[in-house]
Amino acid sequence: MVTLNTLWHSADAERNALALRLSKNSAFQALAEVDKFGHRLLTRCGDARISDIDRLVGIAMLRRAVTLFVGLRHLLEASSVEPGKLVARALFETMLAFRYIIHGARRRVDACTPSDHRAREARARYYLVAAKRNLIYSRQAVLDGRWGRGQVTPKMRRSLKREVASETARLARDFPTQSCAFGPFRFAIPSRRRIYFDTKQWYSFGFRKGDVTSVRALALRVGWIREYELLYGAFSGIMHPRGISHDVKVAEGAVEVFHPYMAEAFDLLSFLGCTWQMYALGAAAKAYNRESLADARDVHAKIRPFVHGPRPAMPDGLV
Repeated sequence: MVTLNTLWHSADAERNALALRLSKNSAFQALAEVDKFGHRLLTRCGDARISDIDRLVGIAMLRRAVTLFVGLRHLLEASSVEPGKLVARALFETMLAFRYIIHGARRRVDACTPSDHRAREARARYYLVAAKRNLIYSRQAVLDGRWGRGQVTPKMRRSLKREVASETARLARDFPTQSCAFGPFRFAIPSRRRIYFDTKQWYSFGFRKGDVTSVRALALRVGWIREYELLYGAFSGIMHPRGISHDVKVAEGAVEVFHPYMAEAFDLLSFLGCTWQMYALGAAAKAYNRESLADARDVHAKIRPFVHGPRPAMPDGLV
């Protein structure tokens, strides 16, 4: 009988993780405080009755932010800092979208007070409709054989057709303004090639010219372009197979292979993770659970020495 030992860890990984915990205690304390506050806030917001789209979308995005931060914290604790860049990128985009839902198109320096409920509701409805339209597009692509699947069985085809028809009708009935703004599904326009995505983003409609059609454009308009330009592309370097600077260093004909548990970016990821998460949690508390504002201030006071201390240096090879 063969038994598989799934508990193996690299000895280097365990040594690196232990060394990090001993030498970076203030960072781990900050990560723990932010993580605990996120769980407390999510529980409080989730316990309330949900009667509108604003709160529904807000709590869903809060759950995503808390979940991503859990992943980042665990990776950092295990000295898996390089994979943590992927989670940090997702955390940034979630924070950016969440702040837009709550504060709208106001720039970063002006976004202290949440928009009124009516404005948040409008933005949340566009977010929800965009998500549902993506699902409809994906199902129609399967029906049209665009996903490289095998033959769709007659039973599956009937089920998918019913789902596409019912969801399309429900969007037109329950979200007429947003459905009209997005326009007809691009696979249903007879005179054009069948396309299975919308060119407009859900946040495009919050800007007068509708020219904010990418994460970069959104970051630029709301005052987060520096973080996007310096870090978003750099984090993408480990997500997409392009370049070698995340993996090796070539000097004078010799190649240095970076260790899988290299922790050079630990300080930067810890700082950014805590900063971005507190932005998201603070916005959620202001919009959905103002009773948690005192808790947010207490947490900020505890982590202040870490997030307001010397800014971490940019790791070699990150950009």
